[in-house]
Amino acid sequence: MRVSARAIDRKGIVLAIVAYAVFAIGCGAKPIILAVNVMKPAEVDLGTVRKIAIADFQGPGGSAVSNKVVTKLLAGRRFDILERARLAHVIDELALSQSGIVDATTAAKVGKAAGVDALVFGQVETYQVEDERAVTPLRKSRIVGYDTQCDRKGRCYRVPVTEGFTVNAPTTLRRGHVGISFRVVGVESGQVLAAKTATRNWEGVNIVDPYPDSEETIGSVVASALVGRTDPRAKSINLPAKSTILEQLAEEVATDVVGLISPHKVQVKTVWLPAEGTEPALKYLNAGLAKEAQDHLEGMLQRSKSLPAPFYYDLGLVYEVNDRLDDAEAMYKKAATLDMNDMYLKAISSVRQAKEDQKKLAEQQRAKP
Repeated sequence: MRVSARAIDRKGIVLAIVAYAVFAIGCGAKPIILAVNVMKPAEVDLGTVRKIAIADFQGPGGSAVSNKVVTKLLAGRRFDILERARLAHVIDELALSQSGIVDATTAAKVGKAAGVDALVFGQVETYQVEDERAVTPLRKSRIVGYDTQCDRKGRCYRVPVTEGFTVNAPTTLRRGHVGISFRVVGVESGQVLAAKTATRNWEGVNIVDPYPDSEETIGSVVASALVGRTDPRAKSINLPAKSTILEQLAEEVATDVVGLISPHKVQVKTVWLPAEGTEPALKYLNAGLAKEAQDHLEGMLQRSKSLPAPFYYDLGLVYEVNDRLDDAEAMYKKAATLDMNDMYLKAISSVRQAKEDQKKLAEQQRAKP
């Protein structure tokens, strides 16, 4: 996914280089993954809706999810949000509980009494983390003694003798699930303006090796490997606390909710292609100095008439970061002209989509007085 330049969080451009990629700068071979915070437009434009209220979602974890939705909607600056205390007071006056907001008619009634244009309510369908106990066969080898072997020159060496064995390692498979459904109801019309279901899952495994590697001699374990497991998720990790997993999943589903109706911040990944002489520009980007990165690359462009395709691709990326989408597209096209690579073609397509997102964001931002 590419970045939409105008959408970048100007409080701090986040360009996080993954650990392996730092070495790649020196060898100039591997792409470098960059993580960037961007603002994306709402999937559904609610038009004239300005003031909204967020009811506590029903079900376990409902209050936690709805609180996160409120926080993210405030960050999007698209709506004025009724204070939760005011909404609770209105519900009390109507002799309802927040869990009583279960349909569009009731939501419209509450919203009208609260003086808002729309009311958001929902149901937490799943909110749980469960553990499954199992065993994982680990194929091991251990030193059981030593043998003497001599070469042709009569030099003799002690060589360890090993035997293979299998152990059943206690295994915990932890799975987390948070799923919600929600609706946005217009107060005047009583109609559902937007609706969505969102589900997020997490899975991790912890394998406790009964014979961990050590530096002992006889009986020490010198090698191990999972047997019969090719799924990369089977890699053993220290499992996060169940509450931590639920917090993460609640954050993700709240992002899904907000993304439907409001401009919202997401983190996307893009790629930098190492090219000779561009290292300072990458360092500038990593420091949040996008203008300086642009100046460096443009200086290279002025000094040389022959530059490789990755250079033009990187300059296109920097132009995106600096809100110059037309220039970015031109650089991606130049890169594709020099090397008809799928990455460059996808970059052209993505920057055109970024332009459309930019227009939608501008329209949605203008919609609020």
